Amino acid sequence: MILVLLGFLGLAVDVGYMEFTKRRIQTAADAAAIGGATQLRVDAATTNVPSAAQYDSQLNGFTHGTNGVTVIIHTPPSTGPYASDTGAVEAIVKRNEPTYFMQLFNQNSVTIAARAVARSGAGLIAPT
Repeated sequence: MILVLLGFLGLAVDVGYMEFTKRRIQTAADAAAIGGATQLRVDAATTNVPSAAQYDSQLNGFTHGTNGVTVIIHTPPSTGPYASDTGAVEAIVKRNEPTYFMQLFNQNSVTIAARAVARSGAGLIAPT
């Protein structure tokens, strides 16, 4: 019985840490989308948007190409209601996160991802 309880405790620790990481990744995705939309508002050329968005993600601790992090920027967004809106920026932040107790069940890592879309227009930049 103790082993079963320890297994559930380990699972709770892993899931709790994943939720914590998910919140951090969502914050980075929100910042990246808003940063990209701000850049789009300043300069209508979309060539600078990915670097501006990735910089804002980096400020939140998720640097593209480092520690298994991928930051993907789309202008306009690839899916959703703003897919054809050239004033919108989509940011997708992904990270492979190692597990601790779930390794006992052959689950060595989990991909945690977050998506955010921000739209620039009429003096307003807002995440959607």
